[in-house]
Amino acid sequence: MNPSEARNELMQMKVPLRQKVLKAAFDRVASGIIILALSPVMALIAVAIIAERIFCTHHTEGLIYRERRVSLGKEFNILKFHTIRKDVLGEAKRKGQEKVKHLERDRENATAVGRLLLRAYLDELPQLFNVLKGDMSLVGPRPLAKIDYDAVMEKGETCKALLKPGLTGIVQVNKGTTKASLLSDYEYIYNYMKKGELGVLAMDLSILYKTISKILKAEGY
Repeated sequence: MNPSEARNELMQMKVPLRQKVLKAAFDRVASGIIILALSPVMALIAVAIIAERIFCTHHTEGLIYRERRVSLGKEFNILKFHTIRKDVLGEAKRKGQEKVKHLERDRENATAVGRLLLRAYLDELPQLFNVLKGDMSLVGPRPLAKIDYDAVMEKGETCKALLKPGLTGIVQVNKGTTKASLLSDYEYIYNYMKKGELGVLAMDLSILYKTISKILKAEGY
């Protein structure tokens, strides 16, 4: 089905309770295992960011950056490793810019360590703790800021509130291609609602596999 048609049909749907419980259990267990496995990597990244703050002129404001996002109608702090230079981020804040995602598109805005993290999407590793806490899923639609969430709600697109936002998803794995449409979020939600528990698990595992492939290829920016 075309993603736009899927969006219209989703307006009348509700998430099956059993599917919701199983996905939450998978998210908690899998994120816990991944955190344990990648803890040396995250520790190394933390050391690199701290070292850059000590020895370099262009450094970040801190270790972890927090931005407000919405999950199932509730706000939470999404976590990322700091990648943007302190002076660039400070200027954006003075201009009242709440979101810094657009700053990541320009390599010059990032620190040396930040550029490496952005290329391999490693800046998003702290979001595994968001998943473990239950604010996010490993796979799902893109996390929306409050202003964007309110905008889609005003349009009556309440299906955006059906699932938790994902650390990765269809949009992310198709980044840089014609398939990376904003309607891909609706495509994921539609497929989630139509497939059984095993079908959803297979879909999520496929997206996670493609995400790992992107990380290994360092296809960021």
